[in-house]
Amino acid sequence: MKLGIPVETNPAEALLHAVWEAAGNVEFYRQLIQELEAHPEEGQYSEDSEGKTHYRPGKRGIYGETYHISGIPTGEATVHVLVQLYNEERDRLVKYSSEALRAGVEERRVKLAESEARVLFGAVMAALAEADLSFQQQESVRRSIAMRLRSDPIAAS
Repeated sequence: MKLGIPVETNPAEALLHAVWEAAGNVEFYRQLIQELEAHPEEGQYSEDSEGKTHYRPGKRGIYGETYHISGIPTGEATVHVLVQLYNEERDRLVKYSSEALRAGVEERRVKLAESEARVLFGAVMAALAEADLSFQQQESVRRSIAMRLRSDPIAAS
């Protein structure tokens, strides 16, 4: 695996894949965030045997304390890095989705599917004509295909 290997695509396809990837990333981060506590655990001060005070930070939640370089809390809070990544990815998903809508990607996909359906229908009709079937048999096959396509959402998409 190397970065920068060319992959043949078209702009609409690339944009659609970017939308799908961003949507997957949003779901991934959402699941990780749901495992975080809502509020951080409080840190603890303690003294060692020499009388030195030490601070043990508490476990972060969706936000947590910020610390001075010395390790002492500053009193400010920041969001967890996963929340930052989640928010950035949601923004990216909205951006790509908006760009895809502006570019008419979904409309192009529908037109492509319609075109593919016409080609498939033409091939089926030609095969039926060549199969030396009676008119009733051809009609029966056409109705059966139409019924199956209407009842199977995967086949219909």
